Amino acid sequence: MSQKRILESILSEIEQKVSELDKHLVLEECSYTISDIDGNHNVVNLRECPDVQNYIFNDELSDKDIKMFNRWLSLHRNDYVVLYHGTSANIPVMTEGLRKTSLKTKKSLQSETGYVYLSLWPDSARTFGEIAYPYDDVKVYAVIVKVQDLRPDKDQLFNKRRWDDSKKIGDTLADSLVYGRGARVKRNIYPYEIRETEF
Repeated sequence: MSQKRILESILSEIEQKVSELDKHLVLEECSYTISDIDGNHNVVNLRECPDVQNYIFNDELSDKDIKMFNRWLSLHRNDYVVLYHGTSANIPVMTEGLRKTSLKTKKSLQSETGYVYLSLWPDSARTFGEIAYPYDDVKVYAVIVKVQDLRPDKDQLFNKRRWDDSKKIGDTLADSLVYGRGARVKRNIYPYEIRETEF
């Protein structure tokens, strides 16, 4: 069975579980288990996960806290997480997916090509979409990816360091999620990894 078919099967299972929930709560306040060829995995909304809430909602973390959050991320590398992406409503995301940034599609001078940028917060994803497409309606999509696919958003970490030199901020995934409020993925995001939201 191809990897695409396996992932489609996994996401079909997610859709079945999600359909049992109230529509607004679909990817906002739940975590559940899915299965793939590697076994069972959690799908975690990091903002709702008690194990990491102290890190996500705290801007005053110690180096030890960041190390502990990185350790948690490493231990959960095969689990799926929910992050968000905002873009023009005119882009057929549900059929074409989200394509990594290229020189042609790049909307920010500092964005690196070759990545899809994701936010921990739906409102931030909407804001980034509105900045990139100021004359279009913007839609926010939930993206379900494995922790191991996430990379630090070095652009946001650079901005955070530039405007707030009171903290020692590293370049790890935990730093990116805590201080940059997001991460990036170094590949395209496929339609079966995307869910529409009401944000």
